[in-house]
Amino acid sequence: MSQLICIYIGGLFTLIVAVYHTQLSKKLNWAVEFKKIATHNAKTFYTINLALTILFFIIGFISFIYAKELSRGTGLAFGFNLSYSGFWIWRFFWQVTYQRPNKYQKPFQVGVAKILVPVILASCYLWPPLSKLV
Repeated sequence: MSQLICIYIGGLFTLIVAVYHTQLSKKLNWAVEFKKIATHNAKTFYTINLALTILFFIIGFISFIYAKELSRGTGLAFGFNLSYSGFWIWRFFWQVTYQRPNKYQKPFQVGVAKILVPVILASCYLWPPLSKLV
């Protein structure tokens, strides 16, 4: 049962991250910032953010629709959970290493985004596969 709760929590946090990504352009003042770089670079940044946003919404909904299967952590669910958890582990290290607060961000918000959210997401999706290995 705890694996099922982990998947639901992970799905909820994934949807929260998706909603947050819909606000990035406003929060980071992309309208002004993108004028300082080449158009194709600005379009690339925007496209990557849009693709991640869509992917997070899809994974969030999949986590609720297929929570029982994902919580079993076997077969395809094993690979999905392990891969998604690996993404959040990588993102945690990437954010801590390369992201620094800017003038639009408050240090506490950045701390939560960099540490708490990726750790929760990695843990939620890693628990079902690990429980099968142990």
